[in-house]
Amino acid sequence: MKRHLAITLLALLAFVSTALSQQSAAKPPQDCRSFVQQFYEWYAPAAAHDRGRTWETAVKRKPAEFSPELAQAIERDSAAQAKTSDDIVGLDFDPFLSSQDPSGRFTLKQVKEQGNTCSATLVSGPANRKGEDVTAVLERVDGNWRFANFQYSNEQMDLMQLLKQMEADRKADGTQKK
Repeated sequence: MKRHLAITLLALLAFVSTALSQQSAAKPPQDCRSFVQQFYEWYAPAAAHDRGRTWETAVKRKPAEFSPELAQAIERDSAAQAKTSDDIVGLDFDPFLSSQDPSGRFTLKQVKEQGNTCSATLVSGPANRKGEDVTAVLERVDGNWRFANFQYSNEQMDLMQLLKQMEADRKADGTQKK
């Protein structure tokens, strides 16, 4: 009886350990560079061909790839812009590429990963172009990377600050109801 119980427990342990190893092998943790590279390989050509508000589409199609705070701020900005056709009250450039006319190409120049945070600097266009268009700021939550903010080399504000400022301006001038 004890031998039968021991064999059953060993078989159960082997089954559970095999299942766990297969589960962890199925989805290895992705490094920040790979995550950013994959996103921009999809996003940059879409932004170049769409000529619309591709960042809104990205947030809708890939919500898990953005922090809730960033996604909600972009959604509020989009809703405010949709309410008016005679004025620009929201973003008037692609915030993920820092461009009004995205080229469809990008170069990932530098990635700094430290613990659960990461910054990835990229330029839109050819690799030999000087300057930094945007630095994506990412956070890792439950083992998955997501975009939390975007910093611009030629601006004083980052995307979250810019979205908050535009929302405050809309409230102040009455283009957005409180």
